[in-house]
Amino acid sequence: YFSLVVMMFLGEFMLGALAFIFREQVSRSLKYELLSGIQDHYNVTREPGTLATIWDDIHQQ
Repeated sequence: YFSLVVMMFLGEFMLGALAFIFREQVSRSLKYELLSGIQDHYNVTREPGTLATIWDDIHQQ
């Protein structure tokens, strides 16, 4: 059991260190993916059944 806890701690430590080392690249990639996801998948037309219309209806209720 103790060895499993140590392995989990080492794994989390390594992931944290890698995230710190590559934080700028991860930040750029995440920002790009989120913006492109909004632009590609959030249809701003007011046609019935689009994501924008659904969200507007949910927020008005």
